Amino acid sequence: MSCPRPIARSLACVLLGALFAGTGCDFDSPGDNPPDDALFFPMGMALDPERLRAGGGACTTDAECGDGAEGWTCNVGVCRQASPLLYVAGANSDLRYNGGALQVYDLDGFFGALEATSLVQPPGAEVSGARPCRSLATRPQVAECLESAFARDAFPAHVGNFATDLEPWFDAATGRRLLMMPVRGDPSVVWFELAGPADSGFVDCAQGSEGGLDRARCGDGHRLRYLRDDTSLPRLSIEPYELTISPEPTRPLAYLTHTLSGALTLIDLRGLREAPLGEQDPIIIDDSVVFASSGSVSGGYGISERPCDPLDAPTLSQECVDDPNGGLTCEACARPVLYGGFRFARAISEMVAFETDPDDLGANQSCVAPGEIGTPGGLVCEPQIALVNQFSPGGLAGVSGGGVPRLGAMHFSADGNELYVVQSSPGALLRLDMSITEDGDSRRAPTGTVEVCPRPTEMTLYDDGSNQYALVSCYSVGQVYIVDLKGFQVVSVTQVGTGPHRMTADLAREVV
Repeated sequence: MSCPRPIARSLACVLLGALFAGTGCDFDSPGDNPPDDALFFPMGMALDPERLRAGGGACTTDAECGDGAEGWTCNVGVCRQASPLLYVAGANSDLRYNGGALQVYDLDGFFGALEATSLVQPPGAEVSGARPCRSLATRPQVAECLESAFARDAFPAHVGNFATDLEPWFDAATGRRLLMMPVRGDPSVVWFELAGPADSGFVDCAQGSEGGLDRARCGDGHRLRYLRDDTSLPRLSIEPYELTISPEPTRPLAYLTHTLSGALTLIDLRGLREAPLGEQDPIIIDDSVVFASSGSVSGGYGISERPCDPLDAPTLSQECVDDPNGGLTCEACARPVLYGGFRFARAISEMVAFETDPDDLGANQSCVAPGEIGTPGGLVCEPQIALVNQFSPGGLAGVSGGGVPRLGAMHFSADGNELYVVQSSPGALLRLDMSITEDGDSRRAPTGTVEVCPRPTEMTLYDDGSNQYALVSCYSVGQVYIVDLKGFQVVSVTQVGTGPHRMTADLAREVV
């Protein structure tokens, strides 16, 4: 881990994961177990799900938020609680160990060590648990730290090889805190439950429940592999990669793309409708084809749900029911509208997730499982994905031919009026006008392109309260490009080291 010091109240430090290609392998293989106190091909990161969701009132000073009590401070104009821990997906991309892992690191301890500048040793000095940080010889303003000094390894959790992402979810209705991790080597999505105090580091994925060589391996009950968890129904498509959880707190849906499959997997984080209370665990509920391509390799990458304003909502988000007076009553923002980018073509799929309310079924209709579609009057009531439209995001002209990476991560602006898309070949950040027309449709109009580094794939957005930025990681050149979204121009290029990939914004600390 490394970070400039002293800590600034802005874009202070960058904690980045690395990406490496690989192929599948057995779930429980012989060999050395992965470490729980040393980073190894970190691929994704997550902060405490509850602290990410929890936001206090508007503020201008820390005193208005309790002046640091229980981690509450004023950041980006809002009272926020910092996550004491950082969760990291170790991908084991060089197959050094017999699998990957979910690792836990003490963020409070890490930043505390950096702030104690008198304890940061000079360049080249030996580091230890007592003095884990030292300055870099080539960049004295940057400190590097021994990660093992901050590891919380009391509850190890091991998975298959080639994890790709790590996304947090907090269920305000039940208080559950979950982390979702797609795994390529054993095509699955592993889910972890966090319990106890936010700084306890307790991670539960039914470790050791299946026996095997590694007692820290997550159990089958925490691996999503089949539609509706039914082995007679289709298995999860190959190469699960980018996972996005709905930003709407009352909508427990997660969307998963696959880089070498046209599928988009839909996960209900609260389980099936009929699941009794206490057994509402995550489950795959739909697997629709939305990234199939006849002119290039099929596959998707970035996926984003449009933020919805009920006063200016797209028609696609409306859900209408029969009015007792004979008309229709429509509710805006009732359905999530999604956008997903093709991995190997400059194209974006526009989708909607719809579901059937059992209360709206007719006298001869009933909710059934996908395998029971032939039942007279049987309808699948769980949410499903419907492909609505496909369009080009514009961008820079690239190399023709199949198999060339084209699009990467994508994110909406907070108001939903702009969509930002990473173009991987050639490297650029694209901006699209997604504002709503008078007839309730999205404009989908390309409005800007800014050239960045070669072959970028990942991006995160950061808002400091007055300015908005896109941070684009550049894997091959070890840089992060920072783009001012108002002027839509590159304002900084930061050298961060070999293989930067996924990033996460920590608004409570005002860092990325």
